[in-house]
Amino acid sequence: MSHPFSVTTCWCWLVRSRHTTSVSNALISTFSLDYTHMTSPLLRAGLVGFGFVAKVFHLPLLQASGRFEITHVVERTQSLSAAVLPRATIVRSLDDLLATDVDLVVIVTPTNMHYAQAKAALEAKKHVVVDKPFCVSHAEALDLVATAKANNVVLSVFHNRRWDSDFLTVQDLVQQKTLGDLQYAEIHYDRYRPEPKQNWRESPETLGGGLVYDLGSHLVDQMLRLFGTPESIHADVQSQRGANLNDDYFRLECRYADGLIVVLTAGMLVKELGPKFILRGSAGSFEKYGLDEQEAALRDGVSPHDAAFGVEPESIHGTLTRGETKTTVPSRRGDYIVFYRGVADAIEHGAAPPVSPEDAAHVIQIVETAKQTHRRTQEDA
Repeated sequence: MSHPFSVTTCWCWLVRSRHTTSVSNALISTFSLDYTHMTSPLLRAGLVGFGFVAKVFHLPLLQASGRFEITHVVERTQSLSAAVLPRATIVRSLDDLLATDVDLVVIVTPTNMHYAQAKAALEAKKHVVVDKPFCVSHAEALDLVATAKANNVVLSVFHNRRWDSDFLTVQDLVQQKTLGDLQYAEIHYDRYRPEPKQNWRESPETLGGGLVYDLGSHLVDQMLRLFGTPESIHADVQSQRGANLNDDYFRLECRYADGLIVVLTAGMLVKELGPKFILRGSAGSFEKYGLDEQEAALRDGVSPHDAAFGVEPESIHGTLTRGETKTTVPSRRGDYIVFYRGVADAIEHGAAPPVSPEDAAHVIQIVETAKQTHRRTQEDA
C-alpha cells in the first residue's frame, strides 16, 4: 500500500536499568526584577541569538532569577535586542562575545549550530547553557561533556519541561507509588498546525530540525526522569504534511524490563487534543489534560514573579481513578525560574547544574536513533 507520507519503524536497544536516571518586545520589558536578596554581584550573561525562544524564555527567566545581568547579545545583522535591553552591548559574532568578560554564554540558535558554538565557548572557559535539543548527535554531546570537564566550567541544557506543572504533579504520583506498580504510560505533545512554517525546523535540509528533535527531546527527557532508561524503543516517525518536509509526527513505544510500556507521541495534525498524560497501574489510573501555562504566560508578558505564574486552572487538573472512585488531583505550581537559579548556584557554589549535560546527552542518544529511522525511509523512498 502506498502512503502520501513517509513512515518508518525500527527497534533500537538501550541496555540500562529502568531506575538509572533518578512576544512582543514591549511585553518583555514589563518584567520586574527583585535583587533585594542579592549579596554578590550579578553574573554577566551573553545571549547568542535573539529569536522567539531567546525573547520569550531565556531573557525573562534570566532576569527573573535575580542572579544574572544580560550584558551582551550576539546578533549578526540586526539590533532587535536594543529595544528591550538598552544597556546590553550588541556584538556581531560569537568570537566578539568570547572576547568579553561574560560569565555565562546562552546559546539560542538553530540546533545544527549548537555544537560548534558551545565548543568554542567552553574552550574559552565560559560557562554555557544550550537551548534544547542539546546538539545533533550523541557523539557531539559526549564531546561537549568532555570539553566542559576539561575546562572546569559549567555546562547545562535548557530542558525546561522538567518544571512544567503537569510533569511535577505526575512525578509526585510516580515517586509516591500512588498508582501502585505502573504498567502503562503515555506522554503527548500534540498540536494542530496543518500549514507548515517556512523555518529551519520544518526544512528537511536542516540537521537537528523536525518534531523528534524539537518536541521529542522534551518527552524523552521527561520519560527518563520518571522511569529511567528503557530496554528497547520502537520508533515510528512520519512526515504527514508532505514527504518533502521534516518529520512532523512520531510515536516511540518504550519497553522496560519490569513490563512497563511508555508511549511518547507528538503530531502536528491533532485537532481534538486528548490527555497530555495517561498512567495506569495496579492501584489506579491517572489522566491529565491541558498544557502547562508558563509558556503562554511568558508570551503575554506575565512576570515569573506574578502570584498566578505557573498555576494551572482547576479545569485542567488531573483525575485519579481508584476502583469506582474518581478524585481530582491539584496540579503543582510550575516553576521555570528554578533553572537559571540552579545555573547560578552551579557557577558560584559548585552545585550540580539543574540539567546535567550527561542527562542531555542521553536524550540525544535516543532522539538521534529515532530520527535516523526517518532519514533511512526518505532515502529508500
